[in-house]
Amino acid sequence: ELFKSKGAKRTAVVFNGFEPETTPQNEQTFAEKFSIVHTGTLGEDRLVPALFSGLENFIKSDASVKNLIHIEFAGNTTDAIKSGFQSLSPKSVIDYGFVPHKEAIKLTQKAGLLLLIQNNAKLNIVGRIPSKVFEYLATGNPILIIGNLSSDLAELVRNEPGIYVVDFKDEQAIEQAIKESYSFWKNKKRFN
Repeated sequence: ELFKSKGAKRTAVVFNGFEPETTPQNEQTFAEKFSIVHTGTLGEDRLVPALFSGLENFIKSDASVKNLIHIEFAGNTTDAIKSGFQSLSPKSVIDYGFVPHKEAIKLTQKAGLLLLIQNNAKLNIVGRIPSKVFEYLATGNPILIIGNLSSDLAELVRNEPGIYVVDFKDEQAIEQAIKESYSFWKNKKRFN
């Protein structure tokens, strides 16, 4: 209806999601290290300083976790984002680059926390639900969504267990999401 009101004559809705019968079942395996995973493109329009400081604050609160955390990227990730994780050792930031879809799915299944960052633009809040969120949901792993709290994506998943929807600048909420997800990983728990 929105597009028709803007003058579009032919519109169609294509629903996102995943088919359980075609989605590989999560084997309930847990990686040796707590991995925060993002799959897909992560450009400078998704640079979130509060993510870096939230993670750094979590590490400062418990120094023993520093060597147990990996940040993993599968897809095109800008250097500005990768270098933002300076509180970790360089070996703890892993950039796989482009990988086959099945390999990206395996990374999400073993993740301790899945990362989804909206770009900070008003255009992203109406009618935009990234298909990545459905692949993430299929894993049963915690998901940290950083973005606009009034976006359609936020409205869709806000009350789902294990999903943290936080504002771009909310460093404390980001730290709390990482802390809780780390606890689930440490205790080998999932949400589904």
